[in-house]
Amino acid sequence: MMNKITMIGLVALCTIALSPAALAYSDGVGDTSLERMLAAKKAVEIAKENAGAGSGTPYFALDGVAGASAISAAVFGGIGAMFFLKGRNGRYVAQGRG
Repeated sequence: MMNKITMIGLVALCTIALSPAALAYSDGVGDTSLERMLAAKKAVEIAKENAGAGSGTPYFALDGVAGASAISAAVFGGIGAMFFLKGRNGRYVAQGRG
């Protein structure tokens, strides 16, 4: 028989996981397959009209692939560097070990 704490944890886990799962597997409000098909056809037509411009994916813009990767690398790299530097001369560093 499951004890009380395990049961509470299971209910809490199901409650927390329910809304992200529902949002992940839903289609979105007001979005139908016909609208998606028309938007895809329009995107193909725009790409064909501007053949020299590529696919239109802004790789090097700040909201593109490389820009977002660079920004996240800078942020998380800075946080990691601060943890590393603070950990080397912190309050709990063992004395006499380097």
